[in-house]
Amino acid sequence: MNKPPHSLASRRVALLSLLAGASTLLAACGGGGDDKSTPFVFTKQPSNVTVTYRGSAVGVDFEAAVSDSVKTAEWFESRDGGTTWTSLGYTGNSLALGFFVTSTALNGYQYKIKVSNYDDQFITSNPVTLTVLTAA
Repeated sequence: MNKPPHSLASRRVALLSLLAGASTLLAACGGGGDDKSTPFVFTKQPSNVTVTYRGSAVGVDFEAAVSDSVKTAEWFESRDGGTTWTSLGYTGNSLALGFFVTSTALNGYQYKIKVSNYDDQFITSNPVTLTVLTAA
């Protein structure tokens, strides 16, 4: 009687061995989504920005950095000193926000970013303030 080249038991062993190897590889690469022993934190908070408006557009950049891979990032703006926050609609995984100031009307606006990692942990930055000065 001819036996198949690989029995069911040997295929199970091979599959379990393959899965164990994949699990080890994911853990070594920081993947897998189960290791929450390393805290998910900001390694760089956004900073306040001051610009001088002289009648033409001035570029503004806010930037953050975190301790893990970013799954989602969303920037928020407050126009009332931090009482209410509105999403700017910049969802994705970018930790940078850039735009042009075209008047002094944005003076005092605040910004913050909410970030998640692949372990579905969420953190929110400290709010930062945009100061727009008028040229003398």
